[in-house]
Amino acid sequence: MITIIGVNEISILLQEELKGSFILGPYKEKVNEKHINEGINPLSIISNTKNSTTIIDTTFNTITSLIINDIALKYNKSLISTVIINQSLLVKNVSKGSCVRCEVENNIITSNFIVVTNLIKDKKLLVEAIIESLNTRKSFLIEGEKKESIPIKTQGCGSCLNQEYRFLEGDYGEMINENCGNKSAGVFPIDDREIDLNYISKNLKLQNITIIEENENYISFLAEDKKFFLFKNGRLMISEIETKEETEYFYRKYIGN
Repeated sequence: MITIIGVNEISILLQEELKGSFILGPYKEKVNEKHINEGINPLSIISNTKNSTTIIDTTFNTITSLIINDIALKYNKSLISTVIINQSLLVKNVSKGSCVRCEVENNIITSNFIVVTNLIKDKKLLVEAIIESLNTRKSFLIEGEKKESIPIKTQGCGSCLNQEYRFLEGDYGEMINENCGNKSAGVFPIDDREIDLNYISKNLKLQNITIIEENENYISFLAEDKKFFLFKNGRLMISEIETKEETEYFYRKYIGN
């Protein structure tokens, strides 16, 4: 069984091509609404992929994708991930022969990657690349209307050693849906604006906010019957990870101290 994580035009096109596959996320009628990754969290991913042999990640959300990779590694799932250049953790300039997998931690990423350089006009090209990766285990780089198979190395990567990559710098990047993921471990630009109740209400588009705790590092609050931790450097991890300790664990692992 194949589980597709994320609800957007890409995942819906994939499901039409991959008969019997399952989409994890809100109903497809919401595809044009904001926050369409809401409800995708570690617990729901583990629960809904128990019977899956393959996971296809179409969330286009860096932190969510890293968590999905961790789960796939732990539960021995085959994984294909779609990633977008300049999205927080990923590469700035991918050239022929450069390494993608070791961009994160050594061998932590178990997936085949579909890398796109920008919002692509032909979404069917991305779907085509995902299906080809599913059948051949190849990874692809998509630039405009061009699709190219790229090699994946896991050790001794000359590109990384030569610092051709850059790591977390707060670059928001471009996504298939620019609002996708804002409620699901979303990654926001780092800037000098004060993060307060007005910021939360305006930027996260949440109502009925109640502050639980606030210190120099984060704000903990309730909104729409969910518990949130908003870190003051502008990065959000949400609810279903119930405790501050668990939240901080994910934060340290995927973002840093």
